[in-house]
Amino acid sequence: MNYDFVQVAESIQHVSKLCSDEDTSPSAAKWIQCQEYFASSLGLSDAEVIDFLVRCAKGGTGVKTKGTFTPNPAPYNVPIDVKDCGNVLGLKHERLSRARTNIFTFRQALRSNGKTPISFKLQQDIVASVQGTHPKLIGEATKQRRWERWRDWAAGTGGEDFQCIDLPHIAREYSSVWNATISDESMEGDDAIPEDVLSTIKAEIVSLLQAMGEIDSTNNSILRPRQSRRVRGDQPEHHTSNDTDRRTRAGRTAATDPARKRQRTTEAVVSSKASDNG
Repeated sequence: MNYDFVQVAESIQHVSKLCSDEDTSPSAAKWIQCQEYFASSLGLSDAEVIDFLVRCAKGGTGVKTKGTFTPNPAPYNVPIDVKDCGNVLGLKHERLSRARTNIFTFRQALRSNGKTPISFKLQQDIVASVQGTHPKLIGEATKQRRWERWRDWAAGTGGEDFQCIDLPHIAREYSSVWNATISDESMEGDDAIPEDVLSTIKAEIVSLLQAMGEIDSTNNSILRPRQSRRVRGDQPEHHTSNDTDRRTRAGRTAATDPARKRQRTTEAVVSSKASDNG
């Protein structure tokens, strides 16, 4: 694997430090990242991400009993528990399901002002609400409008009606998530949400869409992305299934792919902290 282990580790630590700072934590760093975005933002392939995690879990490469073990540079030369974000990297790796195998979260500080802790399920709900695929959305016109407008709105190339009609609803629905405060009057609908507040919330949503692999990550200011991810094609006119269902079906297909099976076998090494370390 041809990548700089220390450079990757230091980049992760940099983001983790930002996440633990209540005053400077940027919106791009608050979200849990799917593997596609995590890999591209670090400039790594999926295989290199797995190799990095194995090296963290083992504290190096090779096998001690065979005399082929080479420790990582200090302070990464001791096994790192990548299942616990209290480690030196401040990075937590989880495997949720076949539909979304690997997710990564950085050390997150729970703010004293009662902000809602972020979960992957909450992120899925917000994305589905933005895309008009959430099962609890009422009104076919709302679902269709959001699906047809969200990409242009996120890219800043259109979607004015999404900004005026849909964003305020989404902002109020998930008000405890944002790094911006919505006044009681605005929450009740008596006053409009100020444009600067909506702009902050939009930036957070765009960062979330990137972290979930839904749009290109070329504007990420935290870690330099290697390449863009292709945006999904148009939804069928009468589409009614939600985002989670769509990914679950994709996961079932992936489960039959021999390459994916090999990847899951590799991931098992990470989960067991590479038992051949001894």
